[in-house]
Amino acid sequence: MSSLKLPSQTGTILLGGAVTFPHGVMPLHIFEPRYRDMLNDAITKNCMICVANLKTQESDDLAKCASKIGYIGIIRAAAKQEDGCSNLILHCLSRVEFTSWEEGSVYPKANIRPLLLGNRKRNEGEEITIRSLRDAVSRHLISSPKLLVSKTNEVLDRFGDCLDTLTDVVAQQFVEGSEMRQSLLEDLDPMSRAEVLIRYLRLRKYII
Repeated sequence: MSSLKLPSQTGTILLGGAVTFPHGVMPLHIFEPRYRDMLNDAITKNCMICVANLKTQESDDLAKCASKIGYIGIIRAAAKQEDGCSNLILHCLSRVEFTSWEEGSVYPKANIRPLLLGNRKRNEGEEITIRSLRDAVSRHLISSPKLLVSKTNEVLDRFGDCLDTLTDVVAQQFVEGSEMRQSLLEDLDPMSRAEVLIRYLRLRKYII
């Protein structure tokens, strides 16, 4: 992220329930003509597009039917098919706020504001919360295969010193419902996200 400059405006896909988090990936199938145009433009520029959660049926007023907060990602892989459709792997980079929508565009195009916490010192409260979240994950996986537990811990160890990133990785891995995922995406407070995730993990059993 430190070497990437995020744009202030980008093409945006409107999807219902397709929520991912920073550091996560989202597979996408591009088939609508407008999104094919968007993909072509993105590939010739910076390979970045946004995804907005569609709250209601799409209308001309995108500010009302699309979520206020979504995410921007970079296209890590794209395979074009014979029929003109494309399969993508989108790597999520950051939450973004959709500040306004461009009128008259062939495809949805949003002006965006990246929502980045930036580097900051971890305080004692966050250290305790990180330990509590890791404990909740361990208890959640208590009956799971050892290989799954080991691989999960490897991923969490990689991000374990940053509560902001850790909560996003845990949410990406364990939260299934799109409404809760969107709520966590919109929650910009890592401590608040961690509390929600701890409660969620303690109430659910991991099912293979």
